[in-house]
Amino acid sequence: FRATLYWCNAGAGAGDVVWKIEYRSAGSADTLNAVFSSPAAGTTATAGSQDAVVETVLGNISVTVGKPLFLRLSRVGSDGADTLANDAGMLALVLEPIT
Repeated sequence: FRATLYWCNAGAGAGDVVWKIEYRSAGSADTLNAVFSSPAAGTTATAGSQDAVVETVLGNISVTVGKPLFLRLSRVGSDGADTLANDAGMLALVLEPIT
């Protein structure tokens, strides 16, 4: 699947936000103490004016048929590329099949 995040700059001002999506396809007999599969680095996206919707492709996700998909989406504010001083609001996460 292709993961696309829709989000907005919830405060005044503009800047960059670093988003990271982590995922794991696991079943009832699997343990979640293993580290989630994730990209090596976050995805940097630019926030425009306040409350403007931003579309950011986070990357591709692999799933195991018959097992639930666990997702963890976070902002990496400790990354030097994250320069937005205020909040960013997550609005929607869209998963699209890749054909």
